[in-house]
Amino acid sequence: MVTIEEYSRTVQVASYEVGANAKIKLSVLLRMAQETSEQHLGALGIGYERLKADGIVFCLRITVYQSSVCRSTMMF
Repeated sequence: MVTIEEYSRTVQVASYEVGANAKIKLSVLLRMAQETSEQHLGALGIGYERLKADGIVFCLRITVYQSSVCRSTMMF
């Protein structure tokens, strides 16, 4: 059995990935969450084919921290 540990990465958000309100677009956040999840599973040696073969899925927990200068750090 694989022990799942906390995994995080730092991303840069481009100006076109935020809306007029200077907040990240939901579609961008979800894309980044999926990319980070794939990287985490890859680091654990559990790729899509293994999950499919084992008949399991994974769920995400997303916490977004945002400062007053529109810099975001996301932990997945």
